[in-house]
Amino acid sequence: MQPFITIPRNIVCRRTNSKNRIKQEVTWEDLSELDYKKGISTSFLKAMEGKYARLPGFVIPLADGDAYKLKEFLIVPEPM
Repeated sequence: MQPFITIPRNIVCRRTNSKNRIKQEVTWEDLSELDYKKGISTSFLKAMEGKYARLPGFVIPLADGDAYKLKEFLIVPEPM
């Protein structure tokens, strides 16, 4: 079982409708190489900071409510 990964605060998630902006995909394997406790990142993840990226996965809401106003959620690699 892989450890739970927390994305650091300096990685910004942005919503976009433009498919042309997303040119790179970040995989779960890429994120597993991040040592968030020590602040050590791979050169690939450092290069991706502030850029649009695609992360394949499924959204798990942490609170009930309107899906369009979702503020707290987890992104997981496989459906539950």
